[in-house]
Amino acid sequence: MDCWGDPIEYRDPTIPGHLPTVKNHRNQLHSRSVTGLILAGGRNSRFGGTEKGLINFDGKPMVERVSTGFRHQVDQLIICANRHHQQYQPFADLVISDWIGTQWGPLAGIYSGLLHSKTNWAVIATCDQPLLPKNYVQQMVSQCNGRSVLIAVDLDRQHYLNMLVPVTLRLKLRDYLMSGRRSVKGWLKSTDYQTVSFPTRLLDSINSAEQLSQTIQHSNKK
Repeated sequence: MDCWGDPIEYRDPTIPGHLPTVKNHRNQLHSRSVTGLILAGGRNSRFGGTEKGLINFDGKPMVERVSTGFRHQVDQLIICANRHHQQYQPFADLVISDWIGTQWGPLAGIYSGLLHSKTNWAVIATCDQPLLPKNYVQQMVSQCNGRSVLIAVDLDRQHYLNMLVPVTLRLKLRDYLMSGRRSVKGWLKSTDYQTVSFPTRLLDSINSAEQLSQTIQHSNKK
């Protein structure tokens, strides 16, 4: 499959009924022909169990800020969250839980999102990235070569959960998870992935109350 060719439709034997129909986009990939997926299924242990995506960042829930970066740029917006579906619902077209395993990590959320995708490709971010740039989706999509997974990088590190993924990889991902492996980095190494660069700090995840306060202060100084 490439960005402008016919999608390959798979059925997943672990899921009853039909998978969503994957849309056939014959034109070169653009943002409106991808699904947006926000991962919000973690345990939030660093915040004492508080639902991280719903924590306020300068007056708005972090997930709302991430959602705003996706809205009107994707064909469909999904949040994968294992709790608080009602609270997340205003920020997406669809809120789902992991469809595989019990707390199998972010790859389970990615797999679940790919199962529900109605497009050939999905662009992914996490619910705790309130500084996600407004051109995030556009930048990821513009670098698509029609084959490879894309992951975002900056000068500090690779952001393994910021990626553009072909939906046809869902079976390969399921097999990886069913083999007992959970590492995002390990799975990416098994794919043909490339990178796309972003400015430093914009893709940082908020992992503590101290970091939340520091990031708000830094954001307000701009």
